[in-house]
Amino acid sequence: MATEKDAVASGRETNDMTGFTFPHREGETLKAGDRSDLHSSHSNVIGTTAEHVDDVPRWRKCMPTFLGMGAKGGDAPAEAKKSKPFNFRHHQMLNLTSGIGMGLFVTSGRQLAIGGPASLLINNLLMTITLYFVSCTMCEMSMRYPVSGSFIRYAARFIHPAHGFALGYIYFCAYMFTFGAESNAIAYTVRYWLPTVPFWAVALVFLFIILCIHASPPHIFAEVEFVIGSFRVISVFSFIIWTIFMLCGFKKGDRHETPSFGQYYQNPGPFNMGIKGLVNAAVLAAFSNGGVEIGAVASGDVHKPRFSIPRTLNTYRFRMGLFYICSLFCLTLLLSSKDPVLQREDVLLSPFVYSLEIYGYPALAHIFNITITLSVLSVANCCMYVCGQMLSVMAEDNNAPKFFAVKNAQGKPARAIYFSFCCGVVVVMASAFSSEAFEWLASNTGMVFFIVWLSILFAHLMYRRAVSVQGNPDTQTPFLYTMRWHLPKDAIGSLILWFLLGGQIYIAIAPLHGNATAKTFFNSATPIPAWFILVTGFIILRRNKARFVRPHAVDLHTDLPKEDPNETAYIHQYRKLPWWRRALTYIPFVSIPVNEDDNSAVVMTTQLPRTPSFGSLGDLSSLDDRNKPVAAAHAHQA
Repeated sequence: MATEKDAVASGRETNDMTGFTFPHREGETLKAGDRSDLHSSHSNVIGTTAEHVDDVPRWRKCMPTFLGMGAKGGDAPAEAKKSKPFNFRHHQMLNLTSGIGMGLFVTSGRQLAIGGPASLLINNLLMTITLYFVSCTMCEMSMRYPVSGSFIRYAARFIHPAHGFALGYIYFCAYMFTFGAESNAIAYTVRYWLPTVPFWAVALVFLFIILCIHASPPHIFAEVEFVIGSFRVISVFSFIIWTIFMLCGFKKGDRHETPSFGQYYQNPGPFNMGIKGLVNAAVLAAFSNGGVEIGAVASGDVHKPRFSIPRTLNTYRFRMGLFYICSLFCLTLLLSSKDPVLQREDVLLSPFVYSLEIYGYPALAHIFNITITLSVLSVANCCMYVCGQMLSVMAEDNNAPKFFAVKNAQGKPARAIYFSFCCGVVVVMASAFSSEAFEWLASNTGMVFFIVWLSILFAHLMYRRAVSVQGNPDTQTPFLYTMRWHLPKDAIGSLILWFLLGGQIYIAIAPLHGNATAKTFFNSATPIPAWFILVTGFIILRRNKARFVRPHAVDLHTDLPKEDPNETAYIHQYRKLPWWRRALTYIPFVSIPVNEDDNSAVVMTTQLPRTPSFGSLGDLSSLDDRNKPVAAAHAHQA
């Protein structure tokens, strides 16, 4: 019997759905029998659809691609299709666990020691609320303009070209700083087992693994992130269950007293150092929560974006509830903010590993330390991916040398990734010989994240304003996510971020310890003057005297997605499933069943009422008074 792959390669359809029809643009009706397999979004093998079939041997695809050894060698032709390594399970796990490394597993101890348990929870709760709003805005804009490096292009298109230029470079530097901070963290996690191992040896192995991953085909990166992300989810969930057992009295050994609910909120108290401690811990909370925008950076590399991107909002809620609120609340029940080990500024010790150790579970401490090591490696891996994408996008937009815009035969920006890797090596070596490197890298990266999130919210406001003036540019494509109550959400998120950003400036002027100097200011607020310098330099060198982009002058038509009838049918079949069956599809490796015997014709209009399936599915027709009323659409359907 011929396999599915043989059927695809021979050009035959793998799904016999000749009776199932669905509409296309301008009222056209197409048959699903003319389309390829609808299971490709949940396929565990990349390259099972017709667009990925070629004659390149598998062993040739596994060769490194930096020097033109992969695929058919050399650079890709201009008309070559870009490889899309992320299917739904990859994109879901990337949004769920991207950026969760030393920020959560290591700096949470510093947050607890500086601000106290209440400050730790308040800061992360504010970050959770704000970043959910940011995720909603990125979801809406990414579906309508699914391009790589999305938010820097949105900033240039909807706000000002100079702002997009500056945002791209400070974001690139932020992930270089994150790469250096992660290298510090992985050295300390390895020294948990090997205290005498030199830093350079750990860094060398660390850099070699990162290079091997990015020298491999694109789907290797996606699979590595998926596997490590699964370990993170299981480990954090297990830590929460273990904390419940500790509160029930299952402590082993005599190294620590049995924890009780809320004891450390009474003694030594919920807050340390007052408002300064709260605000100073906020920048570390931003560093811990950073990475939520990686999904938007990868939006141009996702299969079936209208299906995958809105569903990631639900995984984001799980991410914030499980990883940040629940796990950190458990941490405040187990450790005191006055613990002398946490108060030491020269040690990067994971409070999760420390709590497992002092309560008499050293074996679990070793297992969790393995998870932290893999998580740090994963975050550094994402840093290289993001830096390569950012540099390539800036080169395509004439904001960086054109040399970095060239992609290889697999669609990877190999030159940009290789240059980013070289910069990362320099940052790692610099951080290896500085005792204050970690604090400086973490605080400045958190400040960059504040600026990036503010820019995303403001770009969304400008986009909605332009749509209200010009009208919805795409009323034909169905199943486009629309953010509800966008104005209150954008306003609340911006106010929270402005408050936290102002707090960081206050801490830079009036530090926790000692007097304010120029050194203390730039140690905490370097990205702000860097942003002003980049914007000013862009305006002077490009002689760009334009103000903010006017709503009537915004380009709303470039990069609009082309409707994929295969994807439309896929989403329609998904929406017909019962709610419990849709919920099960959020579990990796659980495929979406396609009803191949459905012979009913499907009529879709952009004016149908909104349904609650996997977020808000609809369009921006409510913003355009020139659209036809809903009643007319129903009458036409009848």
